[in-house]
Amino acid sequence: MQMSDLAGLPLEATQLHEVAEMLRDIRKVRVKSLGEEHVSVAEAACVLCLLYICLHDALQAGQSLQEAQHVSQKAVSNKLDAMLSTAREGLQFVTSGL
Repeated sequence: MQMSDLAGLPLEATQLHEVAEMLRDIRKVRVKSLGEEHVSVAEAACVLCLLYICLHDALQAGQSLQEAQHVSQKAVSNKLDAMLSTAREGLQFVTSGL
C-alpha cells in the first residue's frame, strides 16, 4: 500500500488515529476486566497492529504485534493465530516500503 492509497480509505488519517486511541482504551478495559493474558487482549493489540499498518506506522505496528504475540503465547486460539499471521505479513509489507 502506498501513501496515495490512504486517500481511498473512508476515513482520514486523523480519524484513524482517533480510532487507535479508542482501541487502546478498549484494550485497557479488557486487561482490567479479563486480565492481561486473556485472548481478547491479544486480539485488541493485533487489531491495533493492523490499524498502524494502514497508517504506515511500522514502529507502533511492531510494538502492538509484539504485545499480541506475548499474550498469544499464553492464550492461543486459531482465530488469533490467523490474525497474527496477517499482521506479520502486513508489517513486512510496510517495513519493506520504508
